[in-house]
Amino acid sequence: MQTVQYIAAIRRGESINYDAFLRCLPTAWRHRHRELFATEKIAAHRWRVRCLDPQRLDELEADVRPPQDRVAAAWQGNSHRRVTDTAYVLMHHAGLCDARPEVVMLTDESVSPTLEPRTTALVVENEQNFSRPESMRELASRWWGASMTSANTDVVLGGGRRINRPLVVNWLGSYPHILCAFDYDLAGLEMYASLRQALGLRVTLLQPPRWRDWYAGFRLAPRDTRHYLKAISRARMLGFDDLAQAFRHTGRFMEQEILLESLNG
Repeated sequence: MQTVQYIAAIRRGESINYDAFLRCLPTAWRHRHRELFATEKIAAHRWRVRCLDPQRLDELEADVRPPQDRVAAAWQGNSHRRVTDTAYVLMHHAGLCDARPEVVMLTDESVSPTLEPRTTALVVENEQNFSRPESMRELASRWWGASMTSANTDVVLGGGRRINRPLVVNWLGSYPHILCAFDYDLAGLEMYASLRQALGLRVTLLQPPRWRDWYAGFRLAPRDTRHYLKAISRARMLGFDDLAQAFRHTGRFMEQEILLESLNG
């Protein structure tokens, strides 16, 4: 149950799992629960709860009710409780006049500017590689086995987990194919898995034909053993057995900046 559901049950005089209710409370409220609530045990794990000051129960409900927007969340003391209703995406496409990327503004109601999506969105996680869209298209063509040019492939800046925001995911859904050029680590795999879950088989992780040829590029040490083992497990769950073997063989991860060496060659 959510906190607001527990509060509704308290108002109706119904018994609740008081321990579970306390775990849902904001820290400041949880620390003061003895001075705020009176309890009567009804059965195992079931308590009838009465708020000693009904006005405080109203305040608690206002504090925990999901905010309608970022501004309301800020008034509740944490704007991050609500995702923004506007997102911005940087992308390279065929209609650009120079090397500067397009800024696309996304809301629930609109996309500005309105651009006809190409066949493929090549999502590049970081700015260093994103700044070289033609080179990234060239590498993707080489690894994916299909020609990727500005005529058929838009290059989109992933910006870490920003690419997994609902507004951006919905916008990416307009592309028939989404090719992900992410870091080869746990975070990159989790970003890919989230997109794959939302958009299905149209999402593909960019990988070389032979991971063995790239073992020397695995230089990033895992944060700890648990993080490392979780990455191996996630790679296997996603069907990337060769990548999981690369993790095991090297004991490390690979950041996508390593790809630039190949692009220079």
